[in-house]
Amino acid sequence: MPSQQLDSNISWIIIIGVFILAAGPLFYLMPTAKDKRLTALRMRARQLGFTIQLDALFKLDPSADERVTAGGQARSTKTECMRYQLPLGRTLNYLPPITLQRLPAVPTVPTATVMEGWGLAADAVTTSGATDSLAKNTATWQQQGRLLESIRQALLELPDDVLGIAIDGRCVGVFWLERSSKEQAGDVAIGACVEPLNVIHTTLSKIIESIKSHAWVED
Repeated sequence: MPSQQLDSNISWIIIIGVFILAAGPLFYLMPTAKDKRLTALRMRARQLGFTIQLDALFKLDPSADERVTAGGQARSTKTECMRYQLPLGRTLNYLPPITLQRLPAVPTVPTATVMEGWGLAADAVTTSGATDSLAKNTATWQQQGRLLESIRQALLELPDDVLGIAIDGRCVGVFWLERSSKEQAGDVAIGACVEPLNVIHTTLSKIIESIKSHAWVED
């Protein structure tokens, strides 16, 4: 009897082991709370009219280790984020494209302020291959004092993890880390996680209306 019981126990151990081996990969395929949050967030974004794409911005406050390898070679210090874009509704060919980043309290790379709290990385200018064009676009935008102030006021409402804003003749977008949406599962949390997105949508809608109604100033 003890031998039969031992054989039975071994059989159960083998069965359980085989089940774990077979079912293990399935657990990796199950969506995590973060996956559910981002899926709900991006689905809602598309319903609101956003287009979404992976993008990156220069980091404006990289540490020394982030900027240079141990061997002394320069590193590309970029932060990956998602770009959420809304269409202007009509093409404004006169609108020069510009990308502004939220300026950190203590930048560790050269920056140029375009409006309070927002500006450009000098590296973005020197590596863009279109230095003169970018400088001209920036100068043109700096002539739009009333519009820039309207945009600056709107940007105050954005979540802190919005790193930048891009404007061109067809759309306005933000560079977002998506961290300010709550990373929890469940219907209540899913509803809460899209609230920062709603704020972004409202803010960009205000900026679009300001751009459309602005009397463009140009030398």
